[in-house]
Amino acid sequence: LNENKRQKEIELKFLEFIRNLVETVKTGTSIPKGVLQVADKDYGALSPYIKKLAFQIEWGIPMHNALLIFAEDTENNVIKRSIAIMIEADQSGGNIADILQSVSDSVINIKKMKEERKSSVSSQIVQGYVVFIIFIIVMLVLQVMLFPKLGGITSELQGSASVLGIKSGSPEKV
Repeated sequence: LNENKRQKEIELKFLEFIRNLVETVKTGTSIPKGVLQVADKDYGALSPYIKKLAFQIEWGIPMHNALLIFAEDTENNVIKRSIAIMIEADQSGGNIADILQSVSDSVINIKKMKEERKSSVSSQIVQGYVVFIIFIIVMLVLQVMLFPKLGGITSELQGSASVLGIKSGSPEKV
């Protein structure tokens, strides 16, 4: 449970990190220098990973390798996919600011879809419980009111049948 909360916080802070990085890249700064500039900000649970990324860039580790290590360290699937998209797009020669913006937008859309799915499932669960409770109430009403009356009617019918000479039970074999 704590790990899920941490991963959600990491995803939210990753969006903030990407937005800040987009802003620095749009001003004409390269990605490595942009990472070094935004690494000083507080990103909560993501901060240690961003600081490690900044140190790796300072030490001369290639940007792609540093990003891959960053993605693996966070152990977050959204970040891993986003970094893979960023690296692939950068290698194919796209505008990195636009790519980062697109990655940020797609992560936001994914989070919205997850929340919508979660709320939809929650309402279906509540509906299921309501139907189950109604079923239990109907069964209790049948048990308490209807079945005893049916039992009385059955005994009256058996009594009437015996007066008329009709035997109840299985037919006799001849």
